Amino acid sequence: MIRMISFELEKIWRKRSFMLSMCVLLIVNLFVLWYVNMPDDETPPLRAYKAFSEDMRDMCEEEKAAYITQLKDKMDGIALVQSIQNLQATGGDMEAELAQQKLNENRELFEEYYDLYQQGMYLIYTDSLSQETALINELFDAYRKVAAFPEYLDSIVMAKNTLSGISIFGDASTETFSSRNISKSAQDYAALTGIQTSWQSDKGITIAMENRITDIFLFLAVFLFVGCLITEEKEKGLFYITRATKNGLGISICAKLGALLMHCIAIVGLMLGTNLLFAQSGTGIGNLFVSLQSLASYAQSALPISIFEYLLLSAVSKLLLLFAFGALLTVISIISSREFLSYMVGIGMLGISFAAYTFILAYSHYAPVKYLNLWGLMRSESIYGEYLNLNIMGYPVSLLSLCWAVLGVWCITAADVCIIAFLRSHQLTIKKTVFSSPFRFRPHGSLLRHEGYKILIANRGILVLLCFALLLGYRGITQEYHISGQEQYYQRLMLQLEGEWSEKKEDMIQTEQTRFDEAAEQIAHICA
Repeated sequence: MIRMISFELEKIWRKRSFMLSMCVLLIVNLFVLWYVNMPDDETPPLRAYKAFSEDMRDMCEEEKAAYITQLKDKMDGIALVQSIQNLQATGGDMEAELAQQKLNENRELFEEYYDLYQQGMYLIYTDSLSQETALINELFDAYRKVAAFPEYLDSIVMAKNTLSGISIFGDASTETFSSRNISKSAQDYAALTGIQTSWQSDKGITIAMENRITDIFLFLAVFLFVGCLITEEKEKGLFYITRATKNGLGISICAKLGALLMHCIAIVGLMLGTNLLFAQSGTGIGNLFVSLQSLASYAQSALPISIFEYLLLSAVSKLLLLFAFGALLTVISIISSREFLSYMVGIGMLGISFAAYTFILAYSHYAPVKYLNLWGLMRSESIYGEYLNLNIMGYPVSLLSLCWAVLGVWCITAADVCIIAFLRSHQLTIKKTVFSSPFRFRPHGSLLRHEGYKILIANRGILVLLCFALLLGYRGITQEYHISGQEQYYQRLMLQLEGEWSEKKEDMIQTEQTRFDEAAEQIAHICA
C-alpha cells in the first residue's frame, strides 16, 4: 500500500506542469501577501512592528506596560499640539477661538510636547505622524485587551453568579439558551483561571493565518491534484487496466485517497510555512510557547493552549477539510462522464459557502450553516481564537466541538463514498467537450495584431494584465492621502505668509532662518 501511495504521488508531483503550477501558487501567494500589507499614509510598514517587538523582547510585563503607555501619552500630546497648530493656521475667528480654548484646557500638555513637535523628534518606528499614531494606537489597544484578560474572566463568573441569584432562573424549567450559555461559558473559562499572559504583537500570526488568498490557493491546489488523479487516467483509458489487475479496485482507490491525504499535508505545510516565514521576516512572530491569550486577536479564546499549539491545530483542521473536499471532488470525477463537472460542483460549493458565511449573522438561528461549511471551517481563527456556542435546540454547543465532529464525519463519509463509487462505477472514460470561441481568428496582414493575439489570447497574457489591473484599481480606490507632520508645518507657514508683505512676516522669516542656521550648525558640529 505504501508503495502504491508513493507511486500515485510521484505520478503527479513529478509532472513538470504540476510542479510549475504549485510553484506559481506559492509565488503568487507570497506576492499577494506582500502587496496587501504594503504601507500607506494610514498603514504602518511591517518593519515598524518588527522594530517594536525587538525593543520589547527583554522587557517584563510591567516594563511593557510602562513603555507602551509612555508612547501612547506622547502621541496624544503630539496630536494635541498638531490640532491646535492647525486651528491657528486657518486664520478664522472661530478656529482661533477653538484653538485658544483647547490651549487653555491643556496648557501643561501643550507646553510639554510643543518643542518635541517642532523638532520632529517624535517619530520612532515610522516615517510620518499618521503612521506613527496608527501604530501606537493599535498596539496600545492590543495591550489593553490582553491586560484586561483577568477582568474578563471575572466578568464571566460574575455574570453566572448574578444569573444564579435571580429567582426566576432558579427553576430548571425556565432556563433558556442565554442562561445555559452563560453557565457553560463560566465552566469553559474556569480552566483558564490563573493563566499567565505575556503580551506581544499579534501582527505576524494574523498575517500568516488569516490570509483568505492562501485559503483560496489551498482549495485550488486540491482541484489541480484531483484533476490529475482521476480525470487524466479516465482520459487516457487507464481505468481499463487498473480495474482488471488483481486487487486493482480496492488497493488502487485506497492508494489514491492516501496520496490525496499526503498532498493535503504537503500543501498546507508549504503554504502556511511560507506565510510564517514571510511574517517572521517582516514583522516577527514572537514567542510561540506563551499562552494563546497573549495575542489580542485571540484573547477571548477559552482554550488553555500555546500559540504553537494553535498553529498546529489550525494546520490539522485545514488539511482534514481539504482532504474531505478533495475526496468529494474525486467522487464526482469517478461517476461523471464530463471532465468539468467536478470543477463546477467544487466552485459551486465554495460560492455557496462564502455567501452563507458572509450574509448569515453569527447569532441567528442559522449560525450553524454559517460556520459549518467550507468557508467557515477554513477560518481556524474563529474556531480556536474566539469563543462561540451555537444554539442547537435551545442548548449551547461549542463551535469547536461541532467543527471537529463535522470534519470527522465528512472525512469518513467522503472516503467511504469514494471507495464505493470507484468499486461500482462503470464510467471508465471521459467525453470530450469542445467549446467554440466566439472570437474566431481570421488571417490578416497586420503583424502587430498577430503578435498581440499570440501574447494576449494564445498565451493568456490578458489574464495577467487583468489581475494587475484589479490589484492596482483596488489599491487606488481605497487609498487615502493624509499630509504628514512636516507637510502640515510648511502648510501652516505658507498660510501665515500669504497676502501683503508686512514687518511681522519679515520677522517670522528671519526667525525661521535663524532656527535653520542653528540646526545646520549643530549638524555640521556632529558630523565634524
